[in-house]
Amino acid sequence: MRRATRCSSAAGADNRSGTPPAASSAFSATGRSAASPPEVVAQVLWLTPFPPAPATSAGAGRMFELIRRLAAHHRVDVLSFAADDELGSDATRTLERAGARHVRLVPRQPDRRSDWLGLRPAAVAEYRDPTMAHALAATLASRAYDLLQVEYGPMAEYAPRRGAGPHGVWTVHELGCARLRDELARRRGPVRALLAYRYLQMLRYELSLTARFDLIVAIAEAEARELRERGAAAPVAVSPMGVDTRAFPPAPPEVEEPGLILLVGFFGHAPNVDAARWFVGDVLPRVRVARPAAHVALVGREPPPAVRALAEPRLVEVTGFVPDLRPWLARAQVVVVPVREGGGVRGKVLEAWAAARPVVATARGVAGLEAYDGENVLVADDVATFAGHVARLLGDAELRRRLGAAGRATAEARYDWDAIAAAHAELYDRLLAPRAA
Repeated sequence: MRRATRCSSAAGADNRSGTPPAASSAFSATGRSAASPPEVVAQVLWLTPFPPAPATSAGAGRMFELIRRLAAHHRVDVLSFAADDELGSDATRTLERAGARHVRLVPRQPDRRSDWLGLRPAAVAEYRDPTMAHALAATLASRAYDLLQVEYGPMAEYAPRRGAGPHGVWTVHELGCARLRDELARRRGPVRALLAYRYLQMLRYELSLTARFDLIVAIAEAEARELRERGAAAPVAVSPMGVDTRAFPPAPPEVEEPGLILLVGFFGHAPNVDAARWFVGDVLPRVRVARPAAHVALVGREPPPAVRALAEPRLVEVTGFVPDLRPWLARAQVVVVPVREGGGVRGKVLEAWAAARPVVATARGVAGLEAYDGENVLVADDVATFAGHVARLLGDAELRRRLGAAGRATAEARYDWDAIAAAHAELYDRLLAPRAA
């Protein structure tokens, strides 16, 4: 059966076709071509929960790729939280080389005082820090910024009220209320009452934040639709996840490692932990019945004890952070995305597609993407079918080649960062058009 979940264009809430605007093809990391319409040059401050950087996580990579391209014709500054190991000059230099003019990293020191009124969900407490509030106020006062680009839900609370500062744009990478709603649907027993409370609390909190902004940008169409239906207090556009297709050239088949299955994810994110445990515990044993040589590499930073415990010699390798994913993609015969919960769009699918690797995923794993079951991906939500797809691919080189080629074509046509960044720049232009006039 041909099944697809379409993702919409970044051009704005009124463009639902998923086709990037024609002008976007003229945009690249070095700027728009001379033939492009004149753009509004803006001073933009990006506010992020961790430093934008390539090869760390899908979210960090998305922020980095957009900054790298937008900085070609806007002044882009970055204010970000950073972990202790990110406070050195490397993170700053990486962003400056990408074109950021000024970078300030703030060590995260959460304010852990109790919220007696229960106004803030516990999930955002780790990013509640008076130091960041002061840093943002000082930065906004230091320069006449035209735009404040806020990334992720926990950072949205720092934004000034609409009209009290620069135009505000909030990128919603994943709706916390949607994740809690999905968990509520799966759980049984007394815990449902607590989950229902947390869901309603998060829903109210996230909707209240939309009133601070002039524009909300969702990465997935489903989440954009939910925000609109729930009454978001600002227009909602869609800007999909992307991939640098030039950075992931397909590798020749002779470098494949027989039986190697690749699962990539940031394991500080609970849905990726669940995916790894489900695949290793339930799916992999069935795959090995048909393909005894099958083994899996769990690649991604911050694996918790629950993931590290899955490691088993010659069967399951847990790598932690790797500086370059491309050698792993080249070796893998199959890439799996067994995500069963959470929202957003999976950058790991796009990287696998760009590298022409065949992908087996759950429906949730390819939600929001131009994914067609049997054409550029194999989709399954139950253990037996998922295992059957993986085993079939491990034994069929022609099917691997066909799916991989179709995935590569999809990445090139729909998800190249140049087109996505151009459409994002048009969102800026539209917000600033009254000023330019």
